[in-house]
Amino acid sequence: MCYWGATYPLDVIKSRMQAQEVGRPVYSNMRDCVRKTYHAYGLRGFFRGIGPCLLRAFPTNAAAFGAYEYARFMLESRRLPFFVSS
Repeated sequence: MCYWGATYPLDVIKSRMQAQEVGRPVYSNMRDCVRKTYHAYGLRGFFRGIGPCLLRAFPTNAAAFGAYEYARFMLESRRLPFFVSS
């Protein structure tokens, strides 16, 4: 959660820049995007949509840590996983 809280505003800016129309850009550069977002929405504009992102982060990180621990256990015990034929 700390990671997303710190980096989410940059992700919002990146997404806004990517979502522009190719022929008619809304933002000229990142600084312009930050300025226009702040003027339109305030600080809350940089955290729009963070709720679903945080909800997604919990199961994703749990799966990643589980896979890491399973792989570490299998490598330390020198067992082959059940899906690898010998």
